[in-house]
Amino acid sequence: KLPVPTEIPLKAPAQFQKIGSNQKRLDGPEKVNGTAQFGIDVHVPDMRIATVAASPVPGGRVKSVNTEAAKQVRGVLQVVQLDDVVAIVAEHMGSARKGLAAAQVQWDDGPAAQYSTQTMIDELAKASQQEGATARKEGDVAAAKATAGARTIEAVYQQPLLAQAPMEPMNCTVRMNKDGCEIWLGTQVPTRAQAAAAKAAGLPVEKVQVHNQLLGGGFGRRLDVDFVTQAVRIAREVRQ
Repeated sequence: KLPVPTEIPLKAPAQFQKIGSNQKRLDGPEKVNGTAQFGIDVHVPDMRIATVAASPVPGGRVKSVNTEAAKQVRGVLQVVQLDDVVAIVAEHMGSARKGLAAAQVQWDDGPAAQYSTQTMIDELAKASQQEGATARKEGDVAAAKATAGARTIEAVYQQPLLAQAPMEPMNCTVRMNKDGCEIWLGTQVPTRAQAAAAKAAGLPVEKVQVHNQLLGGGFGRRLDVDFVTQAVRIAREVRQ
């Protein structure tokens, strides 16, 4: 509702307080001595640990799970099976990981089962032959090629897919009760994480509280909120 200014005077360099000076990293000492708390360091009372197997192919579904074998592992409390995820809930990570190995999850890869890196490369190559949008036109490429003489050079450059794999594994701690939902995580988008948790929990956004922690590498991976949705879906199935 404020009026839009027509002239905004720039600050004179003599008035700069931060620009051009060295600034201390306030989080440095804690990261060096190990006291800094990242999302994966969170511990709340009565917390249980879940390790997850998700479909390795988009659109894939769980085909089979050896639930009984997983439950035989000491410390395993529950096996949560959703359509595209299997989670082993346990007293600690060691039991959860052993339980997941014992579960021997098998997958139905679904319609994308035959999709490969080569398929993607071929599709991109085909798409590149189609008429594209012109962002900028300068000079005459066709005329330049026509007068280039007998020697022309063509090259195709390809880069493989790179994993968005931050040093700190993706993680989310969820506490659900009759009053709402709390989540602890390291995220680059707290409000988006809040909205995703609310949707997965079936709650209004104002009933979800986000405790954002330090994150051990983002690189855009923590712009996604798939792991928040996954954690809340699993938490809803966990017996208290």
